[in-house]
Amino acid sequence: MLAAVVTGASRGVGRGVAIALADAGYAVFATGRTIDDAQLPPSITRLRCDHQHDVETAAVFDRVASEWGAVDLLVNSAWGGYERMVENGAFTWGVPFWEQPAHRWTSMMDGGVPFRVRLQCPRPRA
Repeated sequence: MLAAVVTGASRGVGRGVAIALADAGYAVFATGRTIDDAQLPPSITRLRCDHQHDVETAAVFDRVASEWGAVDLLVNSAWGGYERMVENGAFTWGVPFWEQPAHRWTSMMDGGVPFRVRLQCPRPRA
């Protein structure tokens, strides 16, 4: 059996991918800030994690390494979230992208699994 880590698996695309991988026979470790409330099959291991925090991200990969030995597949579906799209007290999700503050782009990308995760991810099986 292969092991997969799916970030942002609380809902949406990440949730769908996590369920499909579990159905395909993977040992799935699903992460998310609200993963405890996600509707996932019991075969999926839930790991609460905000990937914007290196310590939490490292803890996910440490746990997978200790329980499984290696990560065979990493699916990044995490991002900073809608609730963080507030500027000067106004919710900016509906604002055109060209009117969004410049820092919004970095915030959205940093909410995913940036390069530092690859440094923390154990090597795949040979």
